[in-house]
Amino acid sequence: MNTRSILASLLILVCGALLSTTTPAAASTRFPSTGDVVTISVSSDREWNEQIVWFDAHNTLRHQSDVRLPTHDDATGLWSGSLTIVSRSRNQNVDVSFGSTGRFARCEIWVGKVKVRDHTARGAHALATCDRPTPRRRG
Repeated sequence: MNTRSILASLLILVCGALLSTTTPAAASTRFPSTGDVVTISVSSDREWNEQIVWFDAHNTLRHQSDVRLPTHDDATGLWSGSLTIVSRSRNQNVDVSFGSTGRFARCEIWVGKVKVRDHTARGAHALATCDRPTPRRRG
């Protein structure tokens, strides 16, 4: 066999190996799907806030205005709340936008026990956006 034939054979083997690789059965924090537990946590310097936008368990975009955060931390002076869903979607979107009526907004997204997104914003009517930094897979 000449060098060209050897290289062509190696290329075919590598491409075959790449195409035959399967994804693991374990939950993916990068691409959550059916059955994964997703927790959205938000905090603000105000009890009542402007809005939160998120995707529910069926990947439907949801919006709520006049958001009340139920928990106050005396040490930090921040109000917080969380929402937990169990995904019913094959490709769960985990993007969140949270608008504060104050000068501080934070959002965190957890898939299982792994924090996958977080964002903190400061300024008048602060807007924290926890959006997916990686491209969504098709399907």
